[in-house]
Amino acid sequence: MAIKFKFSDIGLFDNTKSLFAIGHGWQGIGPILCLMALNSIVFSRHYWGDFVFPWDFGQGYHAMAYAWYLMLDWSEFPQWIPYGSMGYPAHLALQDSAYYPPLFLFRMIGGHYTYHAAVVFQGLHVLFGAIGVYCLLRAQSLSWKSALLGAVAFHLSAGFFSNSQHVDIVRAYAWMPWVFLFLTKRYLVSANRFHLVAAIFVFFCFLIVSYPGVLIAFGYCGGTYFAAQILLTDRAEPMRRTYVMRLVITGGLALLLGAPKLLPFLILRDELIFQPDGGVFYPAHVLTLVFPFDQKFLPGDITMRSLYVAPAILALLFVLNITRWRSYTSAWLLVLITALVLLFDSSLGGALRSHLPGLNISRFPLSDFRIFMHLSIITLACIAIDDLANGVMHL
Repeated sequence: MAIKFKFSDIGLFDNTKSLFAIGHGWQGIGPILCLMALNSIVFSRHYWGDFVFPWDFGQGYHAMAYAWYLMLDWSEFPQWIPYGSMGYPAHLALQDSAYYPPLFLFRMIGGHYTYHAAVVFQGLHVLFGAIGVYCLLRAQSLSWKSALLGAVAFHLSAGFFSNSQHVDIVRAYAWMPWVFLFLTKRYLVSANRFHLVAAIFVFFCFLIVSYPGVLIAFGYCGGTYFAAQILLTDRAEPMRRTYVMRLVITGGLALLLGAPKLLPFLILRDELIFQPDGGVFYPAHVLTLVFPFDQKFLPGDITMRSLYVAPAILALLFVLNITRWRSYTSAWLLVLITALVLLFDSSLGGALRSHLPGLNISRFPLSDFRIFMHLSIITLACIAIDDLANGVMHL
């Protein structure tokens, strides 16, 4: 049996069937070049080797990853890491970057995971996340100009900078827009075989490289996004079953691929001690949407409490027409509400965090849920500016 393959099946720049949903011509590649230019300007001193990200970045995070890939033998994965904490089982360190495909590839070509290599990797992850937001917004039928604005806002948002020392949080933020891209029903149901392979790869990378608290938060916010797309559409719509089946298959295969890293940890989780510090969303944190986050009166760890997102994006929320039906407006509003309810310092939030699985074990809930707040705010703001640009509503 002959298998016919056509490169047109991948469709990199066809907006109706694109693997990355970025459009064609200048609308396809131009915004990506703009984001690359922005990234090279923001991290120029890092790429040239002048700067290194602070604190934990060059300590535990780098030591764990460097040791794992240094000891990697292609016939056997490392079982014991002797270079820190008086030695520890490799499979109990979820934050060691083990099994991560980009680092595997880097190791295969003879690269050494030096401090400078780690810095470059992190800067490129920020670019990757910004491109992901651009693709996500394009897949939700927004214009390339609105999508580019959202991508720039995401690139400059707080998580990549206030959390720059936390490699797994930065990587979780970078992969999150891609995860939501493949969670988008209209995109997933029109996918061909190459899209589905890409979905498995994206889900797998997100699972094995993300901070565990972000994974738990995704279970609730991502679940809300999925449920909204199912419940807010016509029950007779034939694509609903296709969407659910494809999501189950791609997500299930990603879990199987991630089992070598995740399963030993889950089996031996009683060997670990969880120390939540109660870093939830207090009213004072609203100030960090615009103002500096290093003020002493602000509660929580200094690296976890900034909510900054571009003021222009925040301003656009005030002109969002929530009464006009837009396919994903309701879904993103529900994601934002879910994040705020589960995170806010209130009696309801406290009760939910005490009783819902997983929510009482994370050290930094504000940081875990911030990515969902930012993605929701940016998407809703871009929907508003798209409507303004198209003359659907007026200031």
